[in-house]
Amino acid sequence: MVLIMGLRRGLLSTFAAGLVVALAFGAGYFIGSQEAAEAQVGPPSTVTPTPDPRDALTQPPDGIAEQFGAFWQVWNLIQQEFVSGPVDQTQLLYGAIRGMLESLDDPYSVFFDPATHKLQQATLEGSYEGIGTAIDLKDGLITIITVFEGSPAAAAGLQSGDVLLSVDGREITGLSMAEVATLIRGPADTSIRLTISRPGLLQAEILEFNVTRQRLTVESVTTRYVGDDLAVIKIRTFAATTPRQFAAALRRVEGEGVSGIVLDLRDNPGGYLSSSAAVVSQFLPADTVVLVEQLGSGEQQLHRTRRDGPLLDMPLVVLINNGSASGAEIVAGALADHDRAILIGEKTFGKGTVQVEHDLTDGSAVRITMARWLTPNGHEIQGVGLEPDEVVTRTADDRTEGLDPPLTRAQQLLRPPAAAPTPAAATPTPTTVPIPVPVNR
Repeated sequence: MVLIMGLRRGLLSTFAAGLVVALAFGAGYFIGSQEAAEAQVGPPSTVTPTPDPRDALTQPPDGIAEQFGAFWQVWNLIQQEFVSGPVDQTQLLYGAIRGMLESLDDPYSVFFDPATHKLQQATLEGSYEGIGTAIDLKDGLITIITVFEGSPAAAAGLQSGDVLLSVDGREITGLSMAEVATLIRGPADTSIRLTISRPGLLQAEILEFNVTRQRLTVESVTTRYVGDDLAVIKIRTFAATTPRQFAAALRRVEGEGVSGIVLDLRDNPGGYLSSSAAVVSQFLPADTVVLVEQLGSGEQQLHRTRRDGPLLDMPLVVLINNGSASGAEIVAGALADHDRAILIGEKTFGKGTVQVEHDLTDGSAVRITMARWLTPNGHEIQGVGLEPDEVVTRTADDRTEGLDPPLTRAQQLLRPPAAAPTPAAATPTPTTVPIPVPVNR
């Protein structure tokens, strides 16, 4: 068994005995209705194949007419009496749909009109026009959780943790994440003014930024080498192109004969389930549980790998921070629960709900929260996040000076110090490898 796996498993057993996670999109993890079948990592333990229900969804349920009587009364009264009429019926319909979803009091159940739906699809396909950030709700506030490297947002000085207050002078209080994203997204070479609140030691600063939108291509997977023995693979988002890019990166890494991999999931806001599953399955045996879906009924569905991954014995360290969300938490949580990797960095964001996206007949779409997801060992992520095995932060000063303490610590773990030569007559002294004490998962 490889060094990292053996050390981590030994420490975990000892520890247990002692005690008896513009705007591309919210940090969302979802199963697209068009790709639901391939999104399954393996057959869920309790799922039976059923006919596609989408055709039936276009028909009103039996007995619903009476319940919708008041709705149609209001609809007709608006058409007949509203002072600024005539009213655009499509916009009235979209407003009614948004109202239904808002009544669920769930920020991740959202509606996308056709134009917005096209924009968010382009983001997950790997390119879009915007400023290069990802947002989510944190403590009830729309917050930037990721600023992509090399983006207009990064050049302007926006930071992870900035709370959005207004867009071009329009306050965003009461708007959904999808609506805020629509305000920020726009054609390349156009500018936007963002007002943000930046948490400080004594009080929050109110700052304004003028950002020029650009055409952005999200290179989901990048690889670099540290010395001739370690590879650092960074995944920025789990887009549709990620599995292919990641597989190609692994082939290159294997060809270089490296002795260890650092998987960098910092500031990764998530994306497609199928992409997250494809990444984690590269490091786990066949029939291994990757995540558990907890349905509203209490029923659990297990998602498993289909086949052995090609890198079952490669020493692995995963870097995480508070911008690691959703799909990034799926990967990190699965690798940690199966003692396959050591987690270094900061506590993750804590996005642990599952959305199913349905394409509607007019090009719009609706995303519905249908489950919570748990790590393979049953630990909940929503609002909690993942704790690293060892906390190592990277400060703003570190970034300015080009320092990366979490990556340095990962290198130390993957390159344990060699034992000093021992005289023949002396008794050998065991070498102690510095290793973090894992949290109780």
